[in-house]
Amino acid sequence: MSASVEAAAALLLQARRERKLLPGLPAELRPNDLAGAYAIQAATTPKLLAQAGGGRVVGYKVGGTSSESLKMLGLPAPMRGPLLSPFVHDSPARIPADAFFIRVLEMEFGVLLGSDLPAGKTHTAQSVAEAVAAIVPAIEIADTRYDGWPGVGGLQIVADQASAGHWVKGREERNWRGLDLANHAVTFSLNGAEKARGNSSAVLGHPFASLAWLANAMAEAGSPLKAGDYVTTGSAGPVLRCDKGDTAVADFGRLGQVSVSFV
Repeated sequence: MSASVEAAAALLLQARRERKLLPGLPAELRPNDLAGAYAIQAATTPKLLAQAGGGRVVGYKVGGTSSESLKMLGLPAPMRGPLLSPFVHDSPARIPADAFFIRVLEMEFGVLLGSDLPAGKTHTAQSVAEAVAAIVPAIEIADTRYDGWPGVGGLQIVADQASAGHWVKGREERNWRGLDLANHAVTFSLNGAEKARGNSSAVLGHPFASLAWLANAMAEAGSPLKAGDYVTTGSAGPVLRCDKGDTAVADFGRLGQVSVSFV
């Protein structure tokens, strides 16, 4: 691993530890391509777990699953980042507001894998369905270590854990095959008032299309998805920004509700 990758990871970890946002990575440490961005992300992950007191990677997030977000990020395809056990919560969750620099909430369709998605084949939205043990309604709380987010650009955002913050998961629905996951509505409420509506179709047309993209990307990276992994597939609609004292609820209909309060 190069010294510049290690130095960039150290700065991102220092920003978390000292609660000080970075204007961006120094020019000499900024990744020039996706390979460099993911190298910084990979270097950060084990040290972030150690900084959090231990834990493990329990799955992955996908971001940039709409044309608008890809344009904002300046990326040619979605991005991925790890889900880390210290930052995964069951709903209803109560999380200190000061655990974040920002609190950008996304209503997301997660999955729990019941079997591996190996390398050596091209995965599709249809083929990955066989590996899905459960649908997991969720709220992702995106965060950043950059003062200029999201203007620092997609490569620096990928390096920063793909803006991963915390992930709040609802009840795992194992009897999901009767659901129309190509057209499943979800609503977002803040402090009891509805603020946004979304749909599973906003996630690359179908959450399993996002899962298939990730399965192929992870296989290409040499770390295929495994049984037991969680995957949160990307935002299904408009985001919410929350402050201390706020409670957000994502209502997934038959899949149930997911809630988080910032204390």
